[in-house]
Amino acid sequence: FALATRVKASMRLLLLSAAAFAVAIMLFAHAPDLPLALAVLVCTGILSVSFNATNNTLLQVEAREDVRGRVLSLYMFLMIGTTPLGSAVTGFVANSFDVRLALQINGGLCLIGLALAALLLRYRRARELRSFAPVDPGMSPESGASDRRTVG
Repeated sequence: FALATRVKASMRLLLLSAAAFAVAIMLFAHAPDLPLALAVLVCTGILSVSFNATNNTLLQVEAREDVRGRVLSLYMFLMIGTTPLGSAVTGFVANSFDVRLALQINGGLCLIGLALAALLLRYRRARELRSFAPVDPGMSPESGASDRRTVG
């Protein structure tokens, strides 16, 4: 509700909701009693909706119009199409070892994915900043100067 009314979708909100979701999953894995587990699950649900709504909004707003349909179909494939694979692995770990271990692994994988995404975003931002580096004003085309240097 807050995302639709007051909060502007941003990459920061996306990363924060993903991090909080991962932490909530790990907290749920360690919940000692049912009331605390239910409270953490409510938080997990809210964070999941926040992440999905922000992600979907950013994809639709940032994607170029000519490829928006392709971007959204790839997004849907990755979000919905791969869920059965992750669920099967999580179910296997929970059945073979422990449910808490399966939840810890899922939360850890969320944090690893988040760290990789943050590193990629930082790298992209640094690359963009380098490409927009200020140009030496003495070498601008308006001043009549050229790039060629003369030896005198």
